Amino acid sequence: MLPSRAFSPNENRPLAQMPVLSVSDIQSGNIQTGLSDYLSDQIPLRDFWIGANTALKKFSGRREINGIYLGDDHYYFQKFTDDSYSVTRMVSIFRMMDRFIQQQGIPATVMLVPSPGTVLSAKLPDNAPYYDADLVFDTADQLLSCPVIDLRNCFESAADDAQLYYRTDHHWTSQGTGQHRRTGCRLCTHGAA
Repeated sequence: MLPSRAFSPNENRPLAQMPVLSVSDIQSGNIQTGLSDYLSDQIPLRDFWIGANTALKKFSGRREINGIYLGDDHYYFQKFTDDSYSVTRMVSIFRMMDRFIQQQGIPATVMLVPSPGTVLSAKLPDNAPYYDADLVFDTADQLLSCPVIDLRNCFESAADDAQLYYRTDHHWTSQGTGQHRRTGCRLCTHGAA
């Protein structure tokens, strides 16, 4: 009876709309999935129920909700563990990058951006599994023939004094973006500032 909402700003995604009925969708069973998604996304007071569910889980002491770690100082970290990605695929991507760089024949530098959970690991919940960033950076150093910028030391040294990442997502703040310009870290020696 209520009008359908097209977008959820809290979830930053479009919401499912009423599916168009067709004979083929009814026969294949796709209509049931579409109706289920629609009813789930358009339930009255959806944002309230999601918030209440999250508050209840926090109150019960849970430190991980739907793949998000609830860290100290109100930081949220995406759960990213060693089994969240394929080492074989990572190696393949670095090799393709290196071939591309060599084919272009121009000077290049690669900057790998550390995740908030890597830089702010002390704010992760106790014993929360997190991926091995050393493996990623070491693999890049081994497979890429160009300089690889490692921001981890630069960011870790400033993490106590500045908010380098937003608390609720993985993006840098303006302080994080400009951090290398204020330090004498090796990033600046590569001319990427």
